[in-house]
Amino acid sequence: VRLTTATIEPASGKPGTEILLTGEGFGKTPADNHVTINGKEAEVKSVTPTELTIIAPENPEGSYPVVVTVDGVTVDNQVFKYVSDPLFVKTIAGSGAAATTDGTGTAAAIRSPQGIALASDGALWICQQNGNALRRMTIPGYDVTTITVSQALSAPWCCAFGPDGNLVLANKANHTVYKVAADGTARQILTAADWKGPMGVAFDKAGNLYIADRDAKLIRKISPSGEKLKDFSMSDCKQGPCAVTVDAKGNIYAVNGGDYKVFMFDAEGARSVLFGDGVKPTAATWSDGEPGNPSSATMGQSFGITIGSDGKIYLTDLLAFVVRTITPDANGDFKKGTVKTIAGIPFTKGKADGQSESATFAALGTAVEKDGLIYVADNGNNLIRLISKQQ
Repeated sequence: VRLTTATIEPASGKPGTEILLTGEGFGKTPADNHVTINGKEAEVKSVTPTELTIIAPENPEGSYPVVVTVDGVTVDNQVFKYVSDPLFVKTIAGSGAAATTDGTGTAAAIRSPQGIALASDGALWICQQNGNALRRMTIPGYDVTTITVSQALSAPWCCAFGPDGNLVLANKANHTVYKVAADGTARQILTAADWKGPMGVAFDKAGNLYIADRDAKLIRKISPSGEKLKDFSMSDCKQGPCAVTVDAKGNIYAVNGGDYKVFMFDAEGARSVLFGDGVKPTAATWSDGEPGNPSSATMGQSFGITIGSDGKIYLTDLLAFVVRTITPDANGDFKKGTVKTIAGIPFTKGKADGQSESATFAALGTAVEKDGLIYVADNGNNLIRLISKQQ
């Protein structure tokens, strides 16, 4: 009997979904049937002469052929679509006023939130780009207070917590980088002469610090002891790096507002483009590309890129007013990952809450994720937004 697959039920679902394939020519035992979806091996749970039951393996969202092989014969005419639970956007803090007022939730005023970072105690720290202030918001509760910093802040941009529990922030207009303790005591990292326009901040798993200096057109790597280790150059780019993050393998990712690309450096400094063709996208040309092929996606402008606790890259786009993710493949390779717009309507500005596909944002700062909760600095609306599965 020739191997065939006639139907698939269900045709969509999540990893772990039980899938029934009907057809003919299946192997006599589960071990006689080899099944993959997007190259990932599926568990064969049971088999009869006309039915094959499998378990969907882990895969990013997208549609992939179900490949069945028996005795060297392969068929791949059935497709399974991976879907996820819907996401919702909710405003959790900020009245929308361009002011600095302590309070709870939307009773607080948070002017131009740009960089945000989660502390070890779960609180969200917020850099106010235009308000020249550092704020702290409790989670849960959303109580917003102002942290008095012992040095002058001028356009504080991105921030990140180091392994010592202190916050590092890039103070762009003053050309300084500060390490800030919980009580607001701050000290400079290197000297003002070392920086031209620091904007992005990130740490790797070894505790090394990375600063994206837009005006110097480089990313500087600094050891935990404060030693300058290496500069990653972007001198030939239209604009220097505005934000930076580092993955578990030590690869560095940078974005800016002028090149319409997401850049990637390996640990030795070799630079490549993760995605973006260098052309300013429009609503008509906007694309997340093909699953497993991020190079086919378009890229706008960004001042915010981070890696979440789930291992995904979280990327805000201030040109298109959206939040995106880049999910790596099963081996942690972002170059074979999948780009997805998870919230916002591309090129539609607003402040509507609701289901993520219909929610709207203004100029966006940074988005950070922990345990499935995504916090977003909505700079243009003076708000902090939450993206989650909870309506």
